[in-house]
Amino acid sequence: MDAPRMRIGVIGDSAPGKLFAERLAQAGHKVGTAADAEALILAVEEDRLSVAIDEAAGFVSSGTIVMHTCLTRGAQALDALETRGAIVAAVCPVDDEAWAVDALDELGETVATLLVFEAHGKYMLLDDADRPGFVAGLYKREMLREILAREGGGNDYVPLSAQQIMAGYNGEPAYLGYARRLAELRGDIELEFWGNNDRNQ
Repeated sequence: MDAPRMRIGVIGDSAPGKLFAERLAQAGHKVGTAADAEALILAVEEDRLSVAIDEAAGFVSSGTIVMHTCLTRGAQALDALETRGAIVAAVCPVDDEAWAVDALDELGETVATLLVFEAHGKYMLLDDADRPGFVAGLYKREMLREILAREGGGNDYVPLSAQQIMAGYNGEPAYLGYARRLAELRGDIELEFWGNNDRNQ
């Protein structure tokens, strides 16, 4: 017997969020707007998460599933929706197969891991204590990959946004060095200014 299909609403258009929504649509779920949705994906970057949470609040009732896809933030970021009765989780792809999952309770974890399975991913639990070091290490590797590709004339990389890079910083000088070099290669003034900011040194 097939698993029940859900109506999934998407707020935003970040790459991880769109990927999650597309995979769930391929699994047979109906993906559309937030109105009348049983589950919401907050497909935004870190600097827009609070705005997306405020928007989602108008669609949340007891039992609504709400997931955000910001790798640098855990499920705790959705506290305001959880207190309204939502089942909340943080779900974000790490690579082609692995998805980082965090939830506030066992129900949220079960729902999130089942949806990752339907999205043809393998889940890994990532809590708030481990998140900063994990994200910084991952983003350094991705920045280095893009730097090497750009310097060598290749295109074998998936670029991180400036917002992702800034949100993933954990105080490590080498991280800033990668960010500054990447900003130079991209011609990204916003990222370059951030990387050279004395407060980050």
